[in-house]
Amino acid sequence: MLYVDKTGGAPNIYVEAVGIMKVTPDTPQDYDHLPPEIKPPLLEDLTEKQHGLCVYCERRIHARENGSGSRAHIEHWHPRHSERGKHDSQAAKEDDKLSIEYRNMFACCDGATGDGEQCCDKKRKNIELHVDPAEEECRRRISYCPGSGHMRGADSDDGAEADITVLNLNERQLVANRKSYISEYLRRLFARCSGGSAKTRNELEKEKQRILALRQWPEYGGIILAMIDKRLRQYGG
Repeated sequence: MLYVDKTGGAPNIYVEAVGIMKVTPDTPQDYDHLPPEIKPPLLEDLTEKQHGLCVYCERRIHARENGSGSRAHIEHWHPRHSERGKHDSQAAKEDDKLSIEYRNMFACCDGATGDGEQCCDKKRKNIELHVDPAEEECRRRISYCPGSGHMRGADSDDGAEADITVLNLNERQLVANRKSYISEYLRRLFARCSGGSAKTRNELEKEKQRILALRQWPEYGGIILAMIDKRLRQYGG
């Protein structure tokens, strides 16, 4: 799961659209009643702030027809139509309120694994999640196991383990592709790191800064950065 820094706030075009909707009489305050023309630029903004990666599986996504990777769409971390909201009017009002909160919105892949299975929001549907990508602690709560290619929750973190299952992040093809890509990426990186701890630390830091400066990160960029940080800590970086 990708940590997404939301402190920069929503794009002005979206803020203005929500503001107009809120002062327009008899207009429901929910995502379905946003002007349709606002959603494509909103999706582009979300995709850009996620460096071209799906918020859940970290595969490549794009917001336009001619982009590479999976076609992105807008995902709501707190579902627009939660199970509680189906039976509780107050919960339904909260669903509507959160449906237009920028902090609750992310860009997500099409949910196809290439193996006939579904993942991410297509698999999740309206099940509520525990690990919030807008909270930096998501980096600690869900991590990557390089030996197996699987995602795993932190010790005794039942919520994180539940989210991994709900999002199907350990589906067979996802695991195989993730392990292959990350292993090769790190193999090439570590091949440049021979020559002592000082050189290794320098190469790792250079690669970290290079990735952070990119408009589009490599696939699984959040995982790769976490692994670089882990190795830097081993070298006192």
